[in-house]
Amino acid sequence: MHLYSKPAELLKWTCSADTAIVHELEPPVDMQFIFSRDDTIIDGALVENYIAEVASRPSRKGMAPPRTLIFDQSKHVFHKILYKDQYYKATEDFSLSVLAI
Repeated sequence: MHLYSKPAELLKWTCSADTAIVHELEPPVDMQFIFSRDDTIIDGALVENYIAEVASRPSRKGMAPPRTLIFDQSKHVFHKILYKDQYYKATEDFSLSVLAI
Protein backbone atom coordinates (compact mmCIF):
# COMPACT_ATOMS: atom_id res chain seq x y z
CA MET A 1 0.00 0.00 0.00
CA HIS A 2 2.92 2.36 0.64
CA LEU A 3 3.83 2.55 -3.07
CA TYR A 4 0.28 3.53 -4.02
CA SER A 5 0.86 6.84 -2.24
CA LYS A 6 3.92 7.65 -4.38
CA PRO A 7 3.81 9.48 -7.73
CA ALA A 8 4.34 7.28 -10.80
CA GLU A 9 7.31 9.37 -11.96
CA LEU A 10 9.13 8.79 -8.66
CA LEU A 11 8.61 5.04 -8.96
CA LYS A 12 9.89 5.03 -12.53
CA TRP A 13 12.95 7.08 -11.57
CA THR A 14 13.87 4.73 -8.72
CA CYS A 15 13.62 1.75 -11.11
CA SER A 16 16.04 3.24 -13.65
CA ALA A 17 19.58 1.94 -13.86
CA ASP A 18 22.82 3.76 -14.61
CA THR A 19 23.19 2.13 -18.02
CA ALA A 20 26.74 3.38 -18.64
CA ILE A 21 28.00 1.03 -15.91
CA VAL A 22 25.84 -1.83 -17.16
CA HIS A 23 27.09 -1.42 -20.75
CA GLU A 24 30.67 -1.47 -19.49
CA LEU A 25 30.31 -4.60 -17.36
CA GLU A 26 27.67 -6.71 -19.10
CA PRO A 27 29.20 -9.40 -21.32
CA PRO A 28 28.05 -9.89 -24.93
CA VAL A 29 25.51 -12.66 -24.48
CA ASP A 30 22.18 -13.53 -26.07
CA MET A 31 19.42 -11.43 -24.53
CA GLN A 32 15.66 -11.31 -24.42
CA PHE A 33 13.46 -8.51 -23.13
CA ILE A 34 9.78 -9.00 -22.30
CA PHE A 35 7.97 -5.85 -21.24
CA SER A 36 4.92 -3.68 -21.66
CA ARG A 37 4.67 -0.17 -23.02
CA ASP A 38 2.08 0.77 -20.38
CA ASP A 39 4.04 -0.51 -17.39
CA THR A 40 3.67 2.01 -14.58
CA ILE A 41 6.91 0.93 -12.86
CA ILE A 42 9.41 0.34 -15.68
CA ASP A 43 9.08 2.87 -18.50
CA GLY A 44 8.70 0.96 -21.77
CA ALA A 45 10.34 3.76 -23.78
CA LEU A 46 13.42 3.52 -21.57
CA VAL A 47 13.54 -0.24 -22.07
CA GLU A 48 13.38 0.28 -25.84
CA ASN A 49 16.22 2.85 -25.60
CA TYR A 50 18.30 0.41 -23.58
CA ILE A 51 17.72 -2.37 -26.11
CA ALA A 52 18.92 -0.04 -28.89
CA GLU A 53 22.02 0.80 -26.84
CA VAL A 54 22.69 -2.90 -26.25
CA ALA A 55 22.34 -3.70 -29.95
CA SER A 56 24.85 -0.96 -30.86
CA ARG A 57 27.59 -2.05 -28.46
CA PRO A 58 30.85 -2.75 -30.34
CA SER A 59 31.31 -5.94 -28.29
CA ARG A 60 28.11 -7.37 -29.84
CA LYS A 61 29.31 -7.02 -33.44
CA GLY A 62 28.15 -10.09 -35.38
CA MET A 63 25.68 -11.16 -32.71
CA ALA A 64 21.94 -11.40 -33.16
CA PRO A 65 20.04 -8.41 -31.80
CA PRO A 66 18.28 -8.91 -28.48
CA ARG A 67 14.94 -10.68 -28.75
CA THR A 68 11.91 -8.73 -27.66
CA LEU A 69 8.32 -9.45 -26.80
CA ILE A 70 6.43 -6.21 -26.25
CA PHE A 71 2.91 -5.83 -25.00
CA ASP A 72 0.90 -2.61 -25.24
CA GLN A 73 -1.57 -3.25 -22.45
CA SER A 74 -0.13 -5.12 -19.53
CA LYS A 75 0.87 -3.56 -16.24
CA HIS A 76 4.11 -4.45 -14.47
CA VAL A 77 4.80 -8.23 -14.80
CA PHE A 78 1.15 -9.03 -15.53
CA HIS A 79 1.94 -10.10 -19.09
CA LYS A 80 2.89 -13.54 -17.85
CA ILE A 81 -0.70 -13.85 -16.64
CA LEU A 82 -2.59 -11.86 -19.29
CA TYR A 83 -0.58 -13.22 -22.23
CA LYS A 84 0.46 -16.50 -20.67
CA ASP A 85 0.82 -18.52 -23.90
CA GLN A 86 2.90 -15.88 -25.71
CA TYR A 87 5.03 -15.22 -22.64
CA TYR A 88 5.89 -18.84 -21.94
CA LYS A 89 6.43 -19.67 -25.63
CA ALA A 90 8.92 -16.81 -25.98
CA THR A 91 10.67 -17.80 -22.76
CA GLU A 92 10.88 -21.44 -23.78
CA ASP A 93 12.11 -20.63 -27.30
CA PHE A 94 14.81 -18.33 -25.94
CA SER A 95 15.93 -20.84 -23.32
CA LEU A 96 16.15 -23.63 -25.87
CA SER A 97 18.12 -21.45 -28.28
CA VAL A 98 20.75 -20.36 -25.75
CA LEU A 99 21.06 -23.73 -24.01
CA ALA A 100 21.29 -25.78 -27.23
CA ILE A 101 24.50 -27.73 -27.60
